[in-house]
Amino acid sequence: MKKPTLSPPLVLKKPQTFELHGDMRTDDYFWLREKENPAVIAHLNDENKYTESYLSQHQPLMDSLFNEMKARIAEDDADVPVKNGDWYYYSRIQSGQEYSVHCRKFKSLDAPEEIILDENVLAEGKDYFSIDALEPSPDHKWLAYSVDIDGSERHQVRFKNLETGEHSPEVITGAATSLEWAEQDRVVFYTLLDAQDRPDRVARHVLGQSPEHDVTVYKENDPQLFVGVSKSRSREILFLESHGKVTSEVQFLAARDPLGTFKMVEPRKRGVIYSVDHHAEKFLIVTNDTVQNFRLVETPVASPGAANWKEIRRGSPTLLIKAVDPFRDFWVVLERENGLPQIRVMDLKSKTEHVIDFPEPTYQVGSGGNVEFDSDTYRLTYTSMVTPSSVFDYNLKTRAREVKKTQKIPSGYDPTLYKSEYVFATAEDGTKIPISLVYKKEGFKKDGSHPLYLYGYGSYGMSMPATFSTVRLSLLDRGFVYAIAHIRGGSEMGRAWYENAKFLTKKTTFSDFVT
Repeated sequence: MKKPTLSPPLVLKKPQTFELHGDMRTDDYFWLREKENPAVIAHLNDENKYTESYLSQHQPLMDSLFNEMKARIAEDDADVPVKNGDWYYYSRIQSGQEYSVHCRKFKSLDAPEEIILDENVLAEGKDYFSIDALEPSPDHKWLAYSVDIDGSERHQVRFKNLETGEHSPEVITGAATSLEWAEQDRVVFYTLLDAQDRPDRVARHVLGQSPEHDVTVYKENDPQLFVGVSKSRSREILFLESHGKVTSEVQFLAARDPLGTFKMVEPRKRGVIYSVDHHAEKFLIVTNDTVQNFRLVETPVASPGAANWKEIRRGSPTLLIKAVDPFRDFWVVLERENGLPQIRVMDLKSKTEHVIDFPEPTYQVGSGGNVEFDSDTYRLTYTSMVTPSSVFDYNLKTRAREVKKTQKIPSGYDPTLYKSEYVFATAEDGTKIPISLVYKKEGFKKDGSHPLYLYGYGSYGMSMPATFSTVRLSLLDRGFVYAIAHIRGGSEMGRAWYENAKFLTKKTTFSDFVT
């Protein structure tokens, strides 16, 4: 084994003292913030050389890992087409290309393919390129998309005529990623960033006009809130959302009246979070107004304020209600029960409901590509630490499932060789902390002799999903256990899981991880 030839580079100390709130603080390495300083660049080059020298002893293993991981990646891949009106939309990537090609077919999957946007062509000659929002117009004659060409996350919004293949000359700059078409008059609503890169404005653009004429329909003055714009699956309502970690507010507008004025659902109240969707003459709202783990309520569109909210389903200490997906004859409620995601189907005609069952002890499931409102099919994305990412259609009436796609692993993969478990550790205060883990069954002994890779996050209320990873297989095949600690600070076990590990209780996140 080749030994490293260099010693770690030493960093020069240049003490710099700061005063803040009456406290004095000395930073010996503040000078390293000077990105253009030749001394900083020289030090970074020395660090890189040392890293290369140190890792040279492991080069054969590194080469083996790289080849293993690369062999599991499908260089040709395509999304499952999503029905949107008379069209099926999908994206694909081809071997040797860096970016996606976005396509569609008319009325049938057997129809000829139409390329609506080729990112590889648009990215030519650019050091950075990323497309985020990609929205066809309601009549499917235009495509609006947001593109970042310098990594700043300040996007351009551009418009392509899908009948002629030409771009409209107007380009909107300084935009965030949120944009939605109204249902008539070639009107688009989009969000703009302020000097701190916060989405703080919603503007209205009329296709074919200069962006100089765009009207700002809303400006959010609270620096703790971001704005966004969305449209209901019914395509009847546009929503303008102001949202933060502890407060939200939603306004609405008929999608066929884009020049109208947004109306309030319920004025903001600090500590109250709510989200809104639309079904017939009702709004469906998920809110934490009276219960920490949220509840589902309905309210008339004509008078949507909180005084008229009628409770449909209520969260509990073990049940977190996350969102609702309304369809013409069904409401699909996304929840977490005892730390695991679950999907509840409410049949509006039969007045019955059921929870979709999943066979594995720990997994991740979510909604994927559900555009049509009048549909009995619910598209799901499913994965676990053993099962590769999969897409299937679930019939909301018959409960039948149809697998539409399973992640391709060119080098081969046998899920029966691996096992996942959902176990608990006891924290310092007696709280049970869930852990999702996976290992290769052959030769495995629960005697503490196997190496363990433990991962955790625990911040911002983000739940860490128990998903599949082709990269992880290189660890499992060498006898590792891979574990995800669902520590407090996330939302796996409900809103309290987040609330009990932030601000002055943040240390709980770290003590949970140690446990």
